[in-house]
Parts: sequence; structure tokens; C-alpha cells
Amino acid sequence: MIPNPTLATWVGELFQNLQGKGGLPDRFEVWYAGDDGHERLNTLRIDERTEDEADLPALFVQDIWKDCEAHAATLPNGTLCRYAIQVFRDKDDRTPEATHHTLCTGSAQSLLALGSSVAAERGQLIRHNETLHGFMMTMTQAMSGRLARDLEDERMARRAAERRVGEVSEMREQLLDRQHERRMEEQREERSNQRLESILATLAALAPAVLARLGTNKPSDEASRAMLRDRVVGQIMNNLNSEDIQRIAMSLRPELQPAFLEVLASYSDDQKKQQSGSAAPHQNGHNQNRTSSHEQETTQG
Repeated sequence: MIPNPTLATWVGELFQNLQGKGGLPDRFEVWYAGDDGHERLNTLRIDERTEDEADLPALFVQDIWKDCEAHAATLPNGTLCRYAIQVFRDKDDRTPEATHHTLCTGSAQSLLALGSSVAAERGQLIRHNETLHGFMMTMTQAMSGRLARDLEDERMARRAAERRVGEVSEMREQLLDRQHERRMEEQREERSNQRLESILATLAALAPAVLARLGTNKPSDEASRAMLRDRVVGQIMNNLNSEDIQRIAMSLRPELQPAFLEVLASYSDDQKKQQSGSAAPHQNGHNQNRTSSHEQETTQG
């Protein structure tokens, strides 16, 4: 096992420089600088050595190179391995005083055929990584399943909310339609009341003028005016329908409603009497015509 000459030269110069500054280094750390990350292989401390200071550089070179070759023996044959050797001056230092890189070539024919402790550690690390990978996959699947269930619950809740919003909108439209119908009915009723009030106001305003034009100050004229007034009021009463009568009665004070109904009933009875009276003379004339015809036939016979 022949160390790399560059490594030996670097360690020798390092010891000389540090001794010139008043002390020896605290430790050497050997790192494997691979493509998949850095791995610390060994830590070599000065205080653990009992040899002379003059022999320390050569001993450290041998130990460092032995660690590099032992690690390279675990890698496939022909693999170029890169190692970093860091030196620290004090025990508490975390930043290296100097760093040197060296190369080795892998010499293992098959990693599975090796029985060294390094190969066992790397196999254990691989199995550990596979276990972690399986654990992460299981956790990811469980999380994705839970998220899928939560998403489906949210989707169902959203659909239920959309249906509820549609039902509320439909109920609102129905209420608006009913409100519009009520407003239209109120407007029709208001127009009917206004029409009735205008008719009554017009009749009340024209009645005195009509009576004044038709009558004089004589007693007979007063009777004529009374008859005309009764006739006009009777026509108004007889032309009222049930809705108009109900509205007029509701618009009067409670003590005037019975009187209004009595007047209405009186004019209704008068109209019936007039109709029956006009029908009786017509019937009598018809009977007289039939009697005259019979007498004529008798005389001719």
C-alpha cells in the first residue's frame, strides 16, 4: 500500500506550517465526496497518538490512505472515487484549517461478495433507505386517500348547497309572483273604488242642477222634483252590483249601514212592484181582445 505522493507532501507541509505557528493540528477527518453526497469515513486525532512528533506526518498519511483504500474496496472495480481530507486546528473548530482532495480507484468485483464491515454498513443503509421509501409511500397513499375522501365530501357539500340555493331562488320567485299578484289586485280594487267614488261625486253634483232645471218653486214642482229624485236614486240603487253594495256599506259609519240597507231594500221592492204592475195591464188588454173576438164570431154565427 503506497500512499499518494501528493497527499504525503501536503501532510508534511501542513505539519511544518502549524508547528511554525506554535502548535499541532487537533484532528484529521476523512470524507468520501461522492455524487450521491458526502460521507465521513474516519476521524484521526493527534492526542490519541503516542509516537514522536517527527513520525506523526508519515503515520497520518498511512492511516488516511488506508481509510481511502478500504472504502474504495467496497465500490465496483474501476470506479473513480474522490476523497476530501480536512484538518482542524482546535477541538471546537467546525471550519477546517485546510482541505486536500485525493483520488482512488474502486477494486471490488462484486459488492455482494464482500464480507467487510463497510459493505455490511452500506447494505444496511440501503435496506434502511428502502424501508424509509416504503414508509413514505404508505404515508403518501394514506394521505392521498384521505384527501380524496375530503375532496368528495366537499364536492357533495357543494352540490347540496347549490341545490339549496336553487330551491331558495325558486321560492323567492314564487313569493315575488304572489306579491306582484297582490299588488295588481290592490290596484284593481283601488281603481274600482276610485271609479265608484267618482260616480257618486258626479251624481251628487248633477242632481241639484237637474232638479233645478226641471222644477219651479210651485208645490206641484216640488212633488215632481221629489219623484225625479226618487227615480234617479232608484236607478242608481238598482244598477249597483253586490260588490258595489258591499263597498258602499263598508265605507259608511256603522250606525248608517242599517239605514242604507233599508233604503236599498225599499227601492228593490219598488222595482219589483213596478215590474209586476206593468205586466198586469198588458195581460188585461190581451184578455179584452180575446173577448171582443169571441163576441164578433157569435154575432156572425
